[in-house]
Amino acid sequence: MASKNKRSLRTKVSEGTTAKDSPDGSGRGSWTAGKTVAEIRRVYKANTNQAFAASAKKYLRDQFDFFGLRTPIRHQLDAEIAVTVDFDCWTGQQLHSLLLLLWCQKEREFQLYGVDLARKHLKTVLYDFDQAVSLLEKMITTKSWWDTVDMIASHLVGGLVKAFPGRGRDLMDAWIDHDDLWIRRSAILHQLDYKKNCRDDILFRYCLRRAHETDFFIRKAIGWALRNHAHVRPSAVRDFVIANDDSLSPLSKKQALKHLGGWPVKK
Repeated sequence: MASKNKRSLRTKVSEGTTAKDSPDGSGRGSWTAGKTVAEIRRVYKANTNQAFAASAKKYLRDQFDFFGLRTPIRHQLDAEIAVTVDFDCWTGQQLHSLLLLLWCQKEREFQLYGVDLARKHLKTVLYDFDQAVSLLEKMITTKSWWDTVDMIASHLVGGLVKAFPGRGRDLMDAWIDHDDLWIRRSAILHQLDYKKNCRDDILFRYCLRRAHETDFFIRKAIGWALRNHAHVRPSAVRDFVIANDDSLSPLSKKQALKHLGGWPVKK
């Protein structure tokens, strides 16, 4: 019996399927992308929370529909799905097909599921540079909003640049001037998880490259990237903000120096 503080989750495997089936049909069930999406929908729909769905939809400015799954519940359901479908057996191409199909679904939890899945199977998703770039660009520019883009940028794009450092750096240099706002934001944020391996020269150059923009999401990204790096190199970030006081927006400076005594600073 579920405890009073833990919601009972309905995750019974669909009749006729077995755990650890592979997408190539070698198991007793064939887990194609379409069948997998149907199973995710079945499990999520059985746990719908209409009140939270309405709240989540409002929070993201009525851009997406929701099943209404709080993050801990969704992660628990995802773990159950992973028992049913063994993604370790899937090839990069098969995962790409699934991710693209997840992005076609109207409920936002499908895209959140896709980001989490790609993170867990990052090496497989990044099996080929060109294919991975094509996939990530579609994931970033379709149904774009910060809730998915920021995770894609920091975990998936950042992982791509680590896996293919030469071509990855060239790609980021192109993305920082991309026509799409969310691609530019991704270039700024792609080093968020690098910590001590974050390169000052690239971060600072990208921040200055987009410092003239008035868009909130770009200015916030600049500040966030700098604030994050300040945990590792506080003096470098503070010196950069002081040196570029006239170029950076008040929002970017405020965010960058949030844990360094705050803004304004004097040259």
